[in-house]
Amino acid sequence: MWESESAREHGVGSVPEPLRERAQWIVTKDKAPIQPSNGWNLPENQLPIDEVLKLSKQFVGEPAYVLQPDDPFVIVDLDDVVPEGSSRVTHEAERIVQDLRTYTEWSRSGEGLHLIAEGERSLERGEKGTLDDVGEIEIYDRDQFVVLTGDRSNPTERSAGEHGIRDDIEEVIANLEREYLPRRTESGGSDESVSTDLDSASGNSTGISVEDIRRTIEEYAKSGYAKAKRVLDRWDSPASSSAGLSSPSEADLGFASDLAFWCREDPQLIDDCFRQSNRIRPKWDETHYSDGRTYGDVTIQKAIKTNGSTFSGHYVVG
Repeated sequence: MWESESAREHGVGSVPEPLRERAQWIVTKDKAPIQPSNGWNLPENQLPIDEVLKLSKQFVGEPAYVLQPDDPFVIVDLDDVVPEGSSRVTHEAERIVQDLRTYTEWSRSGEGLHLIAEGERSLERGEKGTLDDVGEIEIYDRDQFVVLTGDRSNPTERSAGEHGIRDDIEEVIANLEREYLPRRTESGGSDESVSTDLDSASGNSTGISVEDIRRTIEEYAKSGYAKAKRVLDRWDSPASSSAGLSSPSEADLGFASDLAFWCREDPQLIDDCFRQSNRIRPKWDETHYSDGRTYGDVTIQKAIKTNGSTFSGHYVVG
């Protein structure tokens, strides 16, 4: 594996050779392409890594790799996953790293991660979504450039950076897309139409109370309905528990997804039920996003977006 002096200086020498050997590199500065500044996505304007390293030094820029439709790579980009005051990534980001077990590096900011594998992503979903704890996730395999750092110092303290590029992770990628990325609309954009602005809600639209929801679920559980038994277990599980999933945040989303079914996707009723469960914790009302959305808002939004069906029976009303 070759590594020039310029490559070591920029950290590119630690980037996997399958990427370095492709002539799909450009020069960037402050996250914008400068060589070339226009037409950077055209293959004829991209260069081998050695030439880009020389230009990067000349223009005080940074080399970036451009993903093309015909190359085999897919990138999972985790942004802002190091909480303020912490020196390591969130448990949620760590779980994603461990699920993928592929080449992983720190991003340029030192607060995000790039995970690179071979595979394709679905065109049915958008590229960007929000994580449960903090930060955002992007998954892309074309028409994007990424500044690769080669910084593989263990982001999870569990040797995640030791892995090479995997080529058998399409199922894992598909699971991440279903969990985090919104479906595309017929017009090609992402479906962001679900509102969870609970502050402006005047009450749930079903006319059903939390007690009615709980009573109905209990009746279905008595008849052996597995989905009802599962939601009761999650309803009564301690706030800090993972409830059989990989983290408390995963358990929160799982419970909210169950409630989306039983509450017929009414965000206010889902919120009311969650607040009367054992899973409620101060984090639910913490603001996690610059637009003012709380952890609870986004958890409900994700639950509704990924829900496939709703309760069609009769509620047991007290």
